[in-house]
Amino acid sequence: MHTIYTIGGGEFIRDFFNGVAVLSSSGVYASALKIMVIIGVIWYGFVMSYSGVIKEGLKWIITVVLVSYIMLFAKSSVVIEDKANVGLSGNKIDNVPFGLAVIAGVSSSVGESLTRGFEQMFSLPNDMQYSENGLILGSKIIKETAFAEFAMNGGLQDQQRFKMNFQEFIEGCVLINAQQGIPYTVSDLKTSTNLWSLISNKDGLSPIFTFKYVYDNNTSDFLSCKDGVDVISENLNAQLSLTETSIANKIFSNYDNAIDKYLTTHKTALDYLTTASKTASENLTQAIMVNEIQQTVSNMSDKITPYEQARMDIQKQNAYRIIGANANSWITNTFFLKNLNIVCIAVIH
Repeated sequence: MHTIYTIGGGEFIRDFFNGVAVLSSSGVYASALKIMVIIGVIWYGFVMSYSGVIKEGLKWIITVVLVSYIMLFAKSSVVIEDKANVGLSGNKIDNVPFGLAVIAGVSSSVGESLTRGFEQMFSLPNDMQYSENGLILGSKIIKETAFAEFAMNGGLQDQQRFKMNFQEFIEGCVLINAQQGIPYTVSDLKTSTNLWSLISNKDGLSPIFTFKYVYDNNTSDFLSCKDGVDVISENLNAQLSLTETSIANKIFSNYDNAIDKYLTTHKTALDYLTTASKTASENLTQAIMVNEIQQTVSNMSDKITPYEQARMDIQKQNAYRIIGANANSWITNTFFLKNLNIVCIAVIH
């Protein structure tokens, strides 16, 4: 049995070897190889009879027969070990030609050893290592967190309700304060490193201004900013946890402890890739506050013309996000194509 190591793309490699195993187990494959070997032996027999070099010819024939039997007729099993998908199903494939199994296993083992050696020499944090987590994991986590918002991927009904209430609070209480410049300005919103602490401070919230709040039974009421912030705060941590879980399951879908893996790796990525001295939860909270405020501003753009520029900024941000996703896909596909070329060359030889 031979182990083939990969970091991402395990499903593709599994399907490839399954196809090879089915082909090599068919009668057509065996018959075609036998015919080719027999034709080669007969042809070289004619060549020997005319040239008189019988000893060298016999060596060639014996070599061809042995190599063909060992490399192409003999069967072995391979196990696909995908470091980025530890729960890959059907990762053991039987009836793979011995030669292909040996070449693929040895080459991937050498690559695995070299990768670990380079990572040890350059001292990457364990949670950021390519050999453990695949391509550009740190940037994936930072990107997903940077674009996080409440009720991601649709969310549940209570998540959507909280998102709507939160944006009503932003529109009715926070943006009005920023426009007036009391107790904070638009510039303060842009530069604050703890937005929730800034906008939830009761000393800066008006007892007169109100926002619409929808309750669990779908009834609604208008709450003052000063009193309503307590209602928002009561549900905030629960909604942050749901969003955190959503991101964790998206990035680490094959891990049983996805949330713990996300929190640990997120903190490592922050320390290694940024200068932010925050915990994973603090960084996620800040990112959500930024995105929810920007989204609220975008929704108000038809009402308040000074915020047209903010909407343009959001569109530009989304364009950069798409460009980054395409680049990520290009890097991953290039990596898969390289591995495919190696395996195809091994099959041809």
